[in-house]
Amino acid sequence: MFVRSLVVAALACLATPFSAAAADSPRMFQALPPPSCGTPLAATGKPLTFKAPLDEAGRAGLMAGLFLTLHDPTGQGWSEADLKAAGGCPVARFAADDVVWTLFSGAGNAPVRVAIATGRGDAYFLVRGPSPIDAAAWSRTRRGLPGATAPPAYYLVSRQGDEPFFLFKVYDGPPAATLLADDIAAAAEAKAEGLAAYGDDGGAVSLLLETAAGPRAELFRPSGVSVSTPATLLAPDGGLVTEARNGDWVFRGSGFACRPAYGPFERIRVQVLDISDEGLDLACTWSTQDSWTVVDATFMPDKSTDKAYVAERIRQEEEAYGVTRSLSKLRPGRDEPVLAGRWWMDKDGQIQTMYVLRRGDYLFEVRQGLARESDIDAGSKVALDLIDQISAADAPAPATGEAWRRQR
Repeated sequence: MFVRSLVVAALACLATPFSAAAADSPRMFQALPPPSCGTPLAATGKPLTFKAPLDEAGRAGLMAGLFLTLHDPTGQGWSEADLKAAGGCPVARFAADDVVWTLFSGAGNAPVRVAIATGRGDAYFLVRGPSPIDAAAWSRTRRGLPGATAPPAYYLVSRQGDEPFFLFKVYDGPPAATLLADDIAAAAEAKAEGLAAYGDDGGAVSLLLETAAGPRAELFRPSGVSVSTPATLLAPDGGLVTEARNGDWVFRGSGFACRPAYGPFERIRVQVLDISDEGLDLACTWSTQDSWTVVDATFMPDKSTDKAYVAERIRQEEEAYGVTRSLSKLRPGRDEPVLAGRWWMDKDGQIQTMYVLRRGDYLFEVRQGLARESDIDAGSKVALDLIDQISAADAPAPATGEAWRRQR
């Protein structure tokens, strides 16, 4: 919502052409007249270096620093009004990825700098936060606010829609506008690798760098996880999801191995819907450019509820995606323990598939969204492989969170 507001506010600025001087500068960078609004920056900051594999100090500092920077325990973080005000305070323009970006200055609770471009769904934010050194020290106790033994750091993050924030740079002070423009351009043009990702649901932080030791993901606020607000992990956290030597991500409780790929579908994330022993619920997603596959494993030891539960889940999915045409019921093709299966075309023309099966105390859902009918054969093979994998494995032991809690 806030990205759309900023785009509207910036249209008038983006319509103004570059000056002749800007045309000769790198990225056609053009500083605008100093505004009376916003937050002035000293322009002295340089990027910090994070070399993989991260040692423990680097791992803890980067993860906790990103969490503390983007999570606001007071509930008074960025509001739409804050960001709309920033949208009226342009400080520079530059070219990147064949479009013109405008850099705005925020004040109050807004990020100190915001960059957007007309026609782009992503936006970039420069946010003041604790230094990684102070964040690492806070991480050891996690009490109160972090200390301030070092100057604040500045975190360059991007976001598109409801996706997690992605961290691209951490600076030891406020960077110059030209440096910030270059770093935003590198990210927008996919020339820069991300460092980490953050989702506010569950306070989920995932490192995109390898570590020498310690987990690459963590839920800093596990109490914030629910079916309606699932947490997104882009790496194993070492408790709910562990990593096998072959690269599989293995679910706690069910033991399901979320492999790196199935055919053209590549693993992109795990979602945590319930961390409790009574309803442990984890889901793995794979995708192609325009289709997706999900396996959801839910702890449900009471088999007497299966029929009603499956009927309700199918109803929920059909209601969520819409049904324009029911397709002929496609059976798995083998003697598989599938409780129910449904295929239909949704309101957007995608093929939706859903299988539900039981193994031990867990119910598994295999769901797919296929972009076109010609994808059915490839999608069906992936679904069959997943059904085979789930049904062939040994039944998992009942879920227990004791080992996971000990790691917390």
